[in-house]
Amino acid sequence: MGSLEALLALSTTIQSELLVRGDDLWSDEVFLGLRLNPIAHRLLSIPSATHTEAPNSRVLEAARLGALLFIIWIKQKSRTYPGSRTTASYWRAALDVLGGSNPELSLLAAPSLRSFHLWVLFLCALTAENSVHRDKALRRIARIKVQQNVASWEAVLERVRSMPWVANLEASTQWMKRRVEEIEAEYLASGVIGTA
Repeated sequence: MGSLEALLALSTTIQSELLVRGDDLWSDEVFLGLRLNPIAHRLLSIPSATHTEAPNSRVLEAARLGALLFIIWIKQKSRTYPGSRTTASYWRAALDVLGGSNPELSLLAAPSLRSFHLWVLFLCALTAENSVHRDKALRRIARIKVQQNVASWEAVLERVRSMPWVANLEASTQWMKRRVEEIEAEYLASGVIGTA
């Protein structure tokens, strides 16, 4: 999907600008808007792919929703995204596409999509409207960490960094690390990997 490549290039540009301008970048609505809005409009003009029988329709829809959540995350950071109602609909749709109520049918089944899957879950957690919604995404991240025997939080971040990402914002994910480690400990103590 061309939009993911555009977001990869954009995330590199944002990281470079953050090195030069620091947090002042987040108040430059023109700089961010000129780069984010065309991608967002392109993504919003693509019809949902979940209603087709194409074998890759779930992957395409997860990519579209993940890209939209990435844009929302950046816009929230720059305080230019006003509402959470739309975010909630993208968030719910992304979790559903990633496996819905049956995570065993998720995109996780394909090893080549594991980084992609974690990236979408990260964005779901970062843009969730409340702690209950956030916890659903974090429980899935913890499950992946346990099932795939991912040794550390840094190893999880390495996978996420291979997708569109702004490393300068990783400090804001420390709360995620703590919560995922709590959930992981629950899973390991009980011997049962829960569902989200």
